[in-house]
Amino acid sequence: MYITRVENFGKSKIKIYIDEEYKFWLYSKEASKFSIDENKELTDAQYNELYVLNLTRAKKQVLNILKRMDKTEKEIITKLGQAGYTDVIISETLDYINSFNYIDDERYARQYVRYKRDSQSKREIMNGLLLKGVSKEIAIEAIEEEYESEETAILRAIKKRRRANEDLSDEDKRKLTANLYKKGFDLELIKRLLDYSDIDF
Repeated sequence: MYITRVENFGKSKIKIYIDEEYKFWLYSKEASKFSIDENKELTDAQYNELYVLNLTRAKKQVLNILKRMDKTEKEIITKLGQAGYTDVIISETLDYINSFNYIDDERYARQYVRYKRDSQSKREIMNGLLLKGVSKEIAIEAIEEEYESEETAILRAIKKRRRANEDLSDEDKRKLTANLYKKGFDLELIKRLLDYSDIDF
């Protein structure tokens, strides 16, 4: 097998193509260590060494990401793709991570709902979960389990709109109603809570 192409990737990386197909990347400084050059032949042992190097890096990157916060499988795939890893390495990395149950879309969805439910409508949360790659079934179940009422989120929006201790004007109420309804909040609940927006909360 031969290195048929070498191209710059980011500020300090290079992509390596073997027999016209992209396989892995190295830091520019490592290219000298491995004597990377176009038209150079690679032995199976050299190829495997470079492959394992990339696979190990991908695993470490995912573990570092997941140490900070949960991510969906789709988000991990996107991160690894942006980092320059091939589909083969991404797939093998996911197999490794999933063997430890480090990625759990159901757990992620429940945490996401708990974090967003005091400021977003159920529709907004559903859209957010779907964009992150959570299945519709998992998203629906998480919202049903973790989000009882939109009342808290609406009351917070009312409180934010009020100026000091002043009541909302009719115009303020109309604008806020339209804004909240556009975000997916229940119209009747919005109207009911705005009728009592002068209470202290």
